[in-house]
Amino acid sequence: MTTQEIHRETRLAYLDYFSEAVELAIRSPFHYLIFDEALSPLVQALTLKEILALHPTDANRCKRVWSCEDIADFAAMKQRAWSAQGSRVKAMTAMLYVPPLDDNGWREAGTIEEIYGNLHH
Repeated sequence: MTTQEIHRETRLAYLDYFSEAVELAIRSPFHYLIFDEALSPLVQALTLKEILALHPTDANRCKRVWSCEDIADFAAMKQRAWSAQGSRVKAMTAMLYVPPLDDNGWREAGTIEEIYGNLHH
């Protein structure tokens, strides 16, 4: 197998993993997406409790990714995809992107994005 074939297989495996994480986060009212290369080179589908354990709001200021208001916005974004009865109304989920620490050990604020996917019913 050539190096190019290995890189292609790695990229395809990453895309498969990303698709699975997005689908899980879209199908579950409890899972969110997080991308923090310091934790994993892959996008992960985690519960809000797991994400808060990794990135608490009371963390050291230079490592803080978000505030309590951000968490409320993150949860509200996720909830927009679900009805009050608990059924999915949109094929979307919320994703937290965590920027890497810079050379001085500081981190910019994380960003929250809507991620859409295709669901197979």
